[in-house]
Amino acid sequence: LLGFMDDLGIYGSETYKDIIRLAVQRHLSLFQTKLTYQKIAEDCGIQKTYLSKVMNHSADLSADQFFAVCEYLKLSQDEINFALLVHSFDRSQNKSHKEFLSQSIKAIRREALKFINQSQSDAPKLVLPDELSVHYYLDPIHQLIHMMLTIEKYRVNTDKIANKLNLSADQLMGYLA
Repeated sequence: LLGFMDDLGIYGSETYKDIIRLAVQRHLSLFQTKLTYQKIAEDCGIQKTYLSKVMNHSADLSADQFFAVCEYLKLSQDEINFALLVHSFDRSQNKSHKEFLSQSIKAIRREALKFINQSQSDAPKLVLPDELSVHYYLDPIHQLIHMMLTIEKYRVNTDKIANKLNLSADQLMGYLA
Protein backbone atom coordinates (compact mmCIF):
# COMPACT_ATOMS: atom_id res chain seq x y z
CA LEU A 1 0.00 0.00 0.00
CA LEU A 2 2.78 2.47 0.85
CA GLY A 3 4.16 2.32 -2.69
CA PHE A 4 0.82 3.55 -4.00
CA MET A 5 0.38 6.47 -1.60
CA ASP A 6 1.13 9.07 -4.28
CA ASP A 7 -1.43 7.45 -6.60
CA LEU A 8 -4.07 7.76 -3.89
CA GLY A 9 -4.05 11.55 -3.92
CA ILE A 10 -5.72 12.92 -0.81
CA TYR A 11 -6.34 9.37 0.39
CA GLY A 12 -2.58 8.83 0.54
CA SER A 13 -2.00 11.79 2.85
CA GLU A 14 -0.55 10.97 6.25
CA THR A 15 -1.63 14.16 8.05
CA TYR A 16 -4.43 16.67 7.71
CA LYS A 17 -1.80 19.32 6.92
CA ASP A 18 -0.63 17.18 3.99
CA ILE A 19 -4.24 17.08 2.80
CA ILE A 20 -4.36 20.88 2.81
CA ARG A 21 -1.06 21.09 0.88
CA LEU A 22 -2.21 18.53 -1.68
CA ALA A 23 -5.60 20.22 -2.15
CA VAL A 24 -3.86 23.57 -2.72
CA GLN A 25 -1.59 21.94 -5.34
CA ARG A 26 -4.62 20.30 -6.97
CA HIS A 27 -6.37 23.68 -7.10
CA LEU A 28 -3.35 25.16 -8.88
CA SER A 29 -3.25 22.36 -11.46
CA LEU A 30 -7.02 22.43 -12.09
CA PHE A 31 -7.64 26.16 -12.15
CA GLN A 32 -4.19 27.46 -13.12
CA THR A 33 -4.46 30.09 -10.38
CA LYS A 34 -2.28 30.29 -7.32
CA LEU A 35 -4.07 29.91 -4.05
CA THR A 36 -2.25 31.34 -1.04
CA TYR A 37 -2.62 30.29 2.56
CA GLN A 38 -3.37 33.94 3.30
CA LYS A 39 -6.38 33.81 0.97
CA ILE A 40 -7.55 30.53 2.49
CA ALA A 41 -7.23 31.99 5.99
CA GLU A 42 -9.14 35.16 5.09
CA ASP A 43 -11.95 33.30 3.34
CA CYS A 44 -12.27 30.68 6.12
CA GLY A 45 -12.23 33.13 9.03
CA ILE A 46 -8.84 32.03 10.36
CA GLN A 47 -6.05 34.45 11.23
CA LYS A 48 -3.32 34.15 8.60
CA THR A 49 -0.58 33.99 11.25
CA TYR A 50 -2.42 31.13 12.95
CA LEU A 51 -2.79 29.18 9.69
CA SER A 52 0.91 29.75 9.07
CA LYS A 53 1.68 28.24 12.48
CA VAL A 54 -0.60 25.30 11.67
CA MET A 55 1.14 24.63 8.37
CA ASN A 56 4.54 24.88 10.09
CA HIS A 57 3.51 22.24 12.66
CA SER A 58 3.38 24.51 15.70
CA ALA A 59 -0.43 24.70 16.01
CA ASP A 60 -3.55 22.78 15.03
CA LEU A 61 -6.86 23.64 13.41
CA SER A 62 -10.06 22.79 15.22
CA ALA A 63 -12.37 20.32 13.51
CA ASP A 64 -14.67 23.20 12.48
CA GLN A 65 -11.79 25.24 11.05
CA PHE A 66 -10.46 22.24 9.14
CA PHE A 67 -13.93 21.46 7.80
CA ALA A 68 -14.22 25.07 6.55
CA VAL A 69 -10.83 24.75 4.80
CA CYS A 70 -11.88 21.44 3.20
CA GLU A 71 -15.08 22.98 1.87
CA TYR A 72 -13.19 26.04 0.64
CA LEU A 73 -10.72 23.80 -1.20
CA LYS A 74 -13.67 22.02 -2.86
CA LEU A 75 -12.96 18.55 -1.53
CA SER A 76 -15.68 16.05 -2.34
CA GLN A 77 -17.88 14.73 0.46
CA ASP A 78 -15.94 11.45 0.50
CA GLU A 79 -12.65 13.34 0.64
CA ILE A 80 -13.94 15.51 3.49
CA ASN A 81 -15.05 12.42 5.42
CA PHE A 82 -11.59 10.93 4.98
CA ALA A 83 -9.88 14.22 5.83
CA LEU A 84 -11.86 14.57 9.05
CA LEU A 85 -10.81 11.05 10.06
CA VAL A 86 -7.17 11.97 9.45
CA HIS A 87 -7.64 15.20 11.39
CA SER A 88 -9.16 13.31 14.33
CA PHE A 89 -6.32 10.78 14.18
CA ASP A 90 -3.70 13.56 14.20
CA ARG A 91 -5.31 15.28 17.20
CA SER A 92 -6.30 12.25 19.27
CA GLN A 93 -4.34 11.40 22.40
CA ASN A 94 -6.27 8.23 23.23
CA LYS A 95 -4.48 5.07 22.08
CA SER A 96 -7.63 2.99 21.42
CA HIS A 97 -9.31 5.91 19.65
CA LYS A 98 -6.23 6.34 17.42
CA GLU A 99 -6.27 2.61 16.63
CA PHE A 100 -9.96 2.79 15.75
CA LEU A 101 -9.36 5.79 13.48
CA SER A 102 -6.31 4.12 11.93
CA GLN A 103 -8.39 1.08 10.97
CA SER A 104 -11.03 3.32 9.38
CA ILE A 105 -8.38 5.26 7.46
CA LYS A 106 -6.76 2.04 6.21
CA ALA A 107 -10.14 0.67 5.08
CA ILE A 108 -10.86 3.81 3.06
CA ARG A 109 -7.39 3.68 1.52
CA ARG A 110 -7.92 0.04 0.50
CA GLU A 111 -11.19 1.00 -1.19
CA ALA A 112 -9.53 3.95 -2.94
CA LEU A 113 -6.72 1.69 -4.14
CA LYS A 114 -9.24 -0.89 -5.43
CA PHE A 115 -11.03 1.87 -7.31
CA ILE A 116 -7.79 3.15 -8.83
CA ASN A 117 -6.71 -0.35 -9.86
CA GLN A 118 -10.14 -1.08 -11.33
CA SER A 119 -10.15 2.22 -13.21
CA GLN A 120 -6.68 1.57 -14.61
CA SER A 121 -7.52 -1.96 -15.74
CA ASP A 122 -10.78 -0.83 -17.39
CA ALA A 123 -9.26 2.19 -19.08
CA PRO A 124 -8.30 1.83 -22.71
CA LYS A 125 -4.57 1.79 -23.21
CA LEU A 126 -3.21 5.02 -24.61
CA VAL A 127 -1.48 4.41 -27.91
CA LEU A 128 0.69 7.25 -29.00
CA PRO A 129 0.32 7.99 -32.69
CA ASP A 130 3.21 7.50 -35.03
CA GLU A 131 4.34 10.30 -37.34
CA LEU A 132 1.94 9.30 -40.13
CA SER A 133 -1.02 9.26 -37.77
CA VAL A 134 -0.15 12.71 -36.47
CA HIS A 135 0.04 13.99 -40.04
CA TYR A 136 -3.34 12.38 -40.82
CA TYR A 137 -5.09 13.94 -37.82
CA LEU A 138 -3.56 17.38 -38.27
CA ASP A 139 -4.35 17.74 -41.98
CA PRO A 140 -8.00 18.81 -42.51
CA ILE A 141 -7.99 17.45 -46.08
CA HIS A 142 -7.49 13.95 -44.69
CA GLN A 143 -10.44 14.50 -42.40
CA LEU A 144 -12.65 15.76 -45.21
CA ILE A 145 -11.74 12.86 -47.49
CA HIS A 146 -12.39 10.39 -44.68
CA MET A 147 -15.82 11.89 -44.02
CA MET A 148 -16.68 12.03 -47.72
CA LEU A 149 -15.83 8.34 -48.09
CA THR A 150 -18.68 7.58 -45.69
CA ILE A 151 -21.09 8.95 -48.30
CA GLU A 152 -21.92 6.41 -51.00
CA LYS A 153 -21.77 8.74 -54.03
CA TYR A 154 -18.19 9.72 -53.13
CA ARG A 155 -17.18 6.21 -52.12
CA VAL A 156 -18.14 4.76 -55.52
CA ASN A 157 -16.64 7.64 -57.50
CA THR A 158 -13.57 9.20 -55.87
CA ASP A 159 -13.25 11.67 -58.77
CA LYS A 160 -16.16 13.54 -57.17
CA ILE A 161 -14.07 13.97 -54.01
CA ALA A 162 -11.18 15.39 -56.05
CA ASN A 163 -13.52 17.79 -57.86
CA LYS A 164 -15.27 18.91 -54.67
CA LEU A 165 -11.97 19.58 -52.88
CA ASN A 166 -10.20 21.05 -55.95
CA LEU A 167 -7.58 18.30 -55.91
CA SER A 168 -5.91 16.62 -58.85
CA ALA A 169 -6.33 12.85 -59.16
CA ASP A 170 -2.65 12.44 -58.14
CA GLN A 171 -3.11 14.60 -55.06
CA LEU A 172 -6.18 12.60 -54.04
CA MET A 173 -4.30 9.34 -54.50
CA GLY A 174 -1.51 10.74 -52.30
CA TYR A 175 -4.05 11.35 -49.54
CA LEU A 176 -5.60 7.92 -49.97
CA ALA A 177 -2.26 6.07 -50.00
